[in-house]
Amino acid sequence: MITIAFAGNRIHPHLSAIQPVITAFLNALQKVLLQEQGSGHITMLNGFADGADMEAGEAFHTWYSESGIHKTSVAVLPFAIDDYEQAIDDKVRYRYLLGECDKVVALDNVYAVASQQHTEDNAVNMRNKAYQRQALYMLERCDMLLAAADPTATVKPGGTLDTVGIAQHLGIPVVLMPLHTNAAPIKAALLPANERQPHVYNLLRKVAEAMISSV
Repeated sequence: MITIAFAGNRIHPHLSAIQPVITAFLNALQKVLLQEQGSGHITMLNGFADGADMEAGEAFHTWYSESGIHKTSVAVLPFAIDDYEQAIDDKVRYRYLLGECDKVVALDNVYAVASQQHTEDNAVNMRNKAYQRQALYMLERCDMLLAAADPTATVKPGGTLDTVGIAQHLGIPVVLMPLHTNAAPIKAALLPANERQPHVYNLLRKVAEAMISSV
């Protein structure tokens, strides 16, 4: 069994291009698992924010797993379902993708907004801490992080690059799909790791080789 945590940018002009890359990654992972174990179970943890999260969720839901490979989709939300929807632009897609999940975990954070109780800065800070808790929840339960982000962007608390940095600090293998401002092809890359999880890292090396050989 391998559990993938996903994190990605909310806004980028080429987000839809990550779907075929995720599908290729899942196909390669499936191939390696079947070759080495004869079967397997792939779980994806996803926050289902606008943007890359929804692209990844859709790619995983529509991905065809072969006989012997089981898949489970788990939504990990920073707030209650209805509260989090306030932060979502594509509410129809949000509700649809949550409905396709095998499990939904909603953390007990408060969705803070500017009010008599909270200044705007305080509300933003509270929401950022909730996103960091969400990221940590997924990282504590995953074998690897699959991320789609502009590597040149500013690191924000609870954001994708922040999550990538935490994963690397924890020794969790990271496969990054770098997003660029031009329309250059998106390629998944296994980032250097400190090898705290050598069996997962070695598995991902084989997945990377399988992706190259399939091109």
